[in-house]
Amino acid sequence: MEENGIFTTTVKRLCRIRSGTVEDELPFPLDGDGFLDPPAVQNGPVVELVPGALVATETAARAGSLVLLGEPGVGKTTEFAALVRNWNQQPTALSPSPIVEVDAADLSDATFDELLGRHLRRLPERHLMSGGDTPVVGLTTGGTAADLIVVIDQIDESPLVRHLAARLRLALRGRDTSRARFIFGCRTADYPPDLTNVLTSHFGPCVVADLAPLTRQEAVRLAASADQIDGESLVASAVAAGAGVLANVPLTLGLLIRTYRRTGHLNARPTELFALGVTQLLSEHDDERRTQDDESTLDQRLAIAERIAARLLLSNRRTIWRGAVLESGEQDLNAESIAGGQESVDNAAFVVTKRAVSATLATALFTGRGRNRLAFRHGSFAGFLTARHLIGRAVPVIQLQRLFLVAGSDDSRSVPIQLREAAAWLVTLDPSHAQWLADADPESLVAHSSIVDSPEVRSLVVDALLRRAGEVELGDVPWARAPRRLKHPGLGAQLLTVLNEAGDREPQDWPSLARLRLAVRLAREAGVPELVGPLLDLAAKDGWSSHLRLLAAMTAFETSPTDAAPQLAQVASSLVDASYASRVDPDDELRGALLDMLWPAYISVEDVLQHLRPRRNRNLVGSYLGFEMRFASELSEEDLPAVLEWAIGQLHNGRSPSELRSSTADVQGSDEEPPDERPVGRLDIELIDGIVERALSGDGALSRAREVALILRPRLERFDHPPLPTAVDAEDEDGREPPRFRDLRHALAHSLVELAATTDTFDRAKIWAIADGWGTRDRSWRVRKPVLPDGLRRANRGYLLTGADFPWAYERASEALGVGNRILAEALAQVAGYLFDLSDAASGELAYSNPGPSSLATRQMVV
Repeated sequence: MEENGIFTTTVKRLCRIRSGTVEDELPFPLDGDGFLDPPAVQNGPVVELVPGALVATETAARAGSLVLLGEPGVGKTTEFAALVRNWNQQPTALSPSPIVEVDAADLSDATFDELLGRHLRRLPERHLMSGGDTPVVGLTTGGTAADLIVVIDQIDESPLVRHLAARLRLALRGRDTSRARFIFGCRTADYPPDLTNVLTSHFGPCVVADLAPLTRQEAVRLAASADQIDGESLVASAVAAGAGVLANVPLTLGLLIRTYRRTGHLNARPTELFALGVTQLLSEHDDERRTQDDESTLDQRLAIAERIAARLLLSNRRTIWRGAVLESGEQDLNAESIAGGQESVDNAAFVVTKRAVSATLATALFTGRGRNRLAFRHGSFAGFLTARHLIGRAVPVIQLQRLFLVAGSDDSRSVPIQLREAAAWLVTLDPSHAQWLADADPESLVAHSSIVDSPEVRSLVVDALLRRAGEVELGDVPWARAPRRLKHPGLGAQLLTVLNEAGDREPQDWPSLARLRLAVRLAREAGVPELVGPLLDLAAKDGWSSHLRLLAAMTAFETSPTDAAPQLAQVASSLVDASYASRVDPDDELRGALLDMLWPAYISVEDVLQHLRPRRNRNLVGSYLGFEMRFASELSEEDLPAVLEWAIGQLHNGRSPSELRSSTADVQGSDEEPPDERPVGRLDIELIDGIVERALSGDGALSRAREVALILRPRLERFDHPPLPTAVDAEDEDGREPPRFRDLRHALAHSLVELAATTDTFDRAKIWAIADGWGTRDRSWRVRKPVLPDGLRRANRGYLLTGADFPWAYERASEALGVGNRILAEALAQVAGYLFDLSDAASGELAYSNPGPSSLATRQMVV
């Protein structure tokens, strides 16, 4: 059931893998109605954790560690509950293993050992090996049995959030984490990035992903599960009211449903939606907490709920404790302390009694957090009610400033994390507070900008951000990673003034540069045509950093692809000159982003081939690597022959395989790379593997075996142990190889043998490379592999030929001898001899029973 209690089903959600680059700032692709765009979702089962890919949360959780980010109400808690439920129901996937679920609100310095530390101490001690004490964990989706699964949701609510990374580092030191899984959930804006470093050091590559919005189909299904709701009609009404973007998140979808039930329409602002939702929840009671003889009115319970919310947030508490006072925790607000004094409803005061407090806590607005402990059903309700309470009491501005703003060491003031949403609700409910809050800490309002729907307030926030651009761009600004909704009618004009200040070169003074950088970032929100021209001008200026040019190019292209493409193609063509590109785009990030935007719709494959050369920065997982990984998978059948011919030329170029090392002098860090990950000739291995995968897929795969062999041969003879292509590594559910895939595997082996036999000395080392020189290490994150037909799976072999292929090699050798090709016949006979198994009676019978002349000669060569 969803966290807001209104839905009776769940839907399988998607998340987008972060790359740690500027591309993480790209908004999710939404359709015209505000839902996740279906064409952006890959068809078929997605099993590759490629940066930027949309994958099922269940798939992402199979890595050693997963951090799932998302804004309040997006559905993280529900996803985690579904993961735990599935693991418990299907113990073979990642278990048998203990699953430790921790409520982050309870995770503090005092409770860390009890809730988490004692479980981590049960992990075995690490036995140091030659490779160091960091586990070798690939970024794959192959789940293995785990000794421990730790699930911590809402770590932003933990008092320990800023020190959690350090505590985990100490707790995991010396422990073998190779069979452990860590799953974290956090608000995007409050995620501590140093946690990623700790998880990576102990679990290998850490998957950090953003939970994606709902597709329209998912929203319809969720809405239809609510009582007395036609899902399709509800979603259609939301779209008609311009509220589609509210229906793509479970929390606000639930509020839309409550509003629809009560009013019969959907044309309310967020403030009205939350007010109606709270009212509905306060009218519903939890049967286990229902209070007998309750005489409180709905409005009185609302006033009491506002008091509870304000006391919780303003005292930095998380939960309400209903047990013995001496047994409460440091994060608890004692329920007994809530009663007393007066509140007012419609200017009429009433006494807040213990019975009225109990009646309020018994409503559906609150949910259990363990024995005797309650919390608001969602943190967003607490922020909303706190703002209402302060406004209702007409708290003076000077006192509000003391409550909301904390002084920093540099005379700056900021809003504490736990009060940011309440601050956003404060300016939304009463815009008169916008100026002082925006002046002091505009970033805090940006973190919850979806709440702030007033154009006037958003304009104030943008002005304040631009004034403080130097601090914003220099500081740790988690808001830049969170969705920003600052669009308003005057945003284009605000940013145009700044963009028009851009000269041919970056400003030397930091405030001016930061102001322009921030304006480009915010321009993504504007989406207005008048910004396209200045953005394209900036993208074309090689006196500016490639990072800012990339942002400007992306923003212009997203706003108007057709208008932007011609000028961006000119910028891309200037990067063909390698020496010029190394100066203005040293990390290939601008090149990668431009290629990704322009191909295949606006530039030809011939244009693309001019740009493909080894990455200069080997340590960066960025836009150019991303393009290398997707390029081959999207090649058409018409373009594939030209690409194969080009790739063969880039690899060989008249040199022997032993000479095929990195051919580019300006490649950074290639000496530190493992030898099998360095470029071959003028191609990165990601591009090679992708082209191989694409060439062996489709109807013409068999006819392309020789070209694929020409591309693979240098890696085999360099002893790289390349991964076996998917198309020659398939089996059905019973472990049998389908004939079509076997024939393709044999054709590839035949071509490799023929090339080796006719171009160089054919010896046992070459036979071993062809038959057994393949890697079993899964590099699935490097290349987008084709999806196998239903009923088939990867066999995960580390070899191309086995003893079972002896009859094939023997017969091909006989055929070659029969047509007079003795060189090939001898080579194939050597392969047959390598594969021959003396203990296999069928192989012996084949070799010695056939009296034909070709078979006799072949037998002699084999023997």
